Formats: sequence, C-alpha cells, structure tokens
Amino acid sequence: MTRSLRLVASEHAFGPIARWREPDVTPADITDLDQHATYANWVEDAGFDALFYTDFLGFDPVKQLNPRLPFDPTTLVSALVARTRHLGFITTASTTFGTPFHQARTLASLDRLSGGRVAWNVVTSFTGEGNFGLRELPAPTERYARAQEFLDVVDALWASYPESAVVDDKAGGRYVDVSRVQAIDHVGECFSVSGPLDKPGPAQRPVLVQAGSSPEGIAFAARNADVVFVAVPDFEQALDYAGRLRAEVAATGRAPDEVLIMPGFRTFLGRDAADARRVRSRHVTPDALEKARRVVLRESEHFQLTDLPLDEPIPPSHLPTDEQLAAAAGRRSRAQIYLNWAREPGVTLREVLERIALEHGHFALTASPRAVADELERWFLAGAADGFMIGYGSGIAQFADQVMPLLAERGLWKPPTDHDLRSRLGLPERI
Repeated sequence: MTRSLRLVASEHAFGPIARWREPDVTPADITDLDQHATYANWVEDAGFDALFYTDFLGFDPVKQLNPRLPFDPTTLVSALVARTRHLGFITTASTTFGTPFHQARTLASLDRLSGGRVAWNVVTSFTGEGNFGLRELPAPTERYARAQEFLDVVDALWASYPESAVVDDKAGGRYVDVSRVQAIDHVGECFSVSGPLDKPGPAQRPVLVQAGSSPEGIAFAARNADVVFVAVPDFEQALDYAGRLRAEVAATGRAPDEVLIMPGFRTFLGRDAADARRVRSRHVTPDALEKARRVVLRESEHFQLTDLPLDEPIPPSHLPTDEQLAAAAGRRSRAQIYLNWAREPGVTLREVLERIALEHGHFALTASPRAVADELERWFLAGAADGFMIGYGSGIAQFADQVMPLLAERGLWKPPTDHDLRSRLGLPERI
C-alpha cells in the first residue's frame, strides 16, 4: 500500500484541559507550559503526525464553562517547537480579522524556527466581529472572497524575499542582494500591501489546513488547502463530501489526491459493544446536556430548545428551516448536522443533546478497539478519509494504546519518520 493513514491529535483530547474536573488538576496546571510540553511529547512519541490547536476570537460564556486553551495558539506553538523533535503543529489564524503582512512574517518565522513543522489552519471565523470594529459578521461569500485575496497576498509576500537573496558576500560586505527582494504593490478589494516581506520567505509553502463544508468552503479548500478538516457524522456523508471536494480540486487543475481529507473522530472504547456503551454513558451528565442546549443555540438562534422536556420529540416549530440556515452568516454546516439529528423519526431531545455534547457533529464510534479499527479501515480504503483528527471521546491515550497498533498490524498506519510536516503527510511540494 502506497498511502498511509494520517492521524492528528486535538488539543482538547489529552492533558490538564481534558482532565480539569479530576481532583488533582488545578488552574495552575492548565496554564503550565511544562504540562503542555509533556502532552506534546506524548503525542509525538505516540506517532501522531501533528497536534492541532483551534482558536475562537472572543469570550464565549458557553465554551468557558469548560477551560479553553489559555494561550494564543501561535504563541504556544512557538514555545512547543523548541520542546519537541519532529511533531508537526497546526495553529489557527483568521483571515477575516487578521492582516496578510503580519501573518506572512509570523508563519515564515515559525516555519524556519521549526524546520517546516508548523501548518496554518486558515479560518474565516464565525464569531468575534465585535472585537474587531465590525457591527456584524460579513456574509460567507464576502468572508471567503477576503480569505482568497488574503492568501494571494501572503503567497506573494513569501515569494518577495526568496532564500536566494541571501548571498552572504563577506568580501563585498553584502549579506542580502536587495535587487532580488521585490515589492508586490498589491492593491485589491480588501488589501493594499506594498511589500516586500522584511524576513526571508519559507523554503516551501507551509502546509495549509482548512475546514469548511459549505459550497464556498469547498471551493476555497479545493484551490488552496493541503489538508481539510471536516465534520461528517457518518460514512455516507463522508463519501459524498469526499467526492464533491475531489471534483472541485480536479476542476482547479490540481490532482485530487493533493488534498488530504481528515474528518474529526471521537471514540468511546470498551472491551465489547456493551462495555463501550457503559463507558459512553459515564460522559452523559446533566450539565453536559444543558451546555449542549446552549451550544446548539449558538449555531442558530432558530433552535428553540430551552424549555422543552428532555424525553419527548422536538416539535418541528422549534427547529430552523433549511432556508433559515442557508441564510445565516455563521457556521451553517454544523447547524445542518444538528438539524438532521433533530429531524430523525422518534428521536428525543435528550438523545439529540447527548450527540451534540459528545460528538459535536463529528464521526463517533462506541465500540471495541477492533471494531473501531475495522470502521477506520473501511473509511480509508473507500476514499472517504485520508486520515482523522482525533478528539476527546473516552480518551486519546486509549486510542493510541488500543487502536493504533491494530492499524499498524494491518499496514494502514505507520509512525512518521520525516521531520517537516509536508513530508510527514506525504504531500507534494508547493513553492
């Protein structure tokens, strides 16, 4: 087999943040760099390709009921690259609220400091507008148009100061041949950037990650992304998404296999199916269900679930219509998954909230390690996934100890050996 299943670990899946309700974990542990470095070292030793840090720009009262990452993720990554050897890192930055020049020099710096181990999760953001002088969030079409221009400017800036400009002419007293460093003089709809970059650009383009299931998100990913994270709750939806994305990739002139599709995945492991269900049930607490009521309302104000009884079906009048979701400015794809769950015949509000609380719209399995390996193999061989981004579930350590060895035995996965992230993921060079 030429392909190998790729695995990324989520920041939320292990360490003091995941364990915060255990008696021995304190707030000081959550802000302790040594603890985060210990987690990164464990992720590296376990054989994951990368560690992923998401980001949300603003205080969210619902999310803050659980601890969030207490650092800007790029700041933390800059510390952790010095505490690890080969592990890749994926940090998040917004094109809606950021600026291309700042992001270009930040990523170029991190790329050199890490030896090509840092990727950028490109987000258009669905919250935070009030923190950046905006009265309302721009429509998805506007956000993606800005994101495309943002990336075009970043690419131009990276190319504006090539490595070849460093001539190190000691005799002539010239370290840089300034004639090889060129302004970009970009004037567009969203940005005016003269350039050039004031730091050397990366040796090759850092890995770009994107997560989006809307038509605009798929088109953007097809043109730009190397890796796509996606929330798809079942095999059929995953196959459909993979087919649509790969067709869009081919339409841009890229080879369809140049983009890795990595669905989010959570698992609740047990000795057998019954034991796994018992493990999952321990995570279904009253406060988790109440948080889920507020989480779904954040996705769309048209979910009216606050005063409904838990053990009865949800009246259709309390759910948004497809048209209402399509017109929303926020994260429509995740809201659509929750709406589909709520429309299943006979389902109760409790069952929907449990899925939201434990799965968050992602692919999830409650099963034995062998059954989990079987299903991951099915997705991989069918082309529904090139790898997975592993979230919390019942514990990422159990996944590493009990599932990853089974995948290795089947020749589906092997620990990465390359240093730079693009090579670890088997991605082609992009200059």
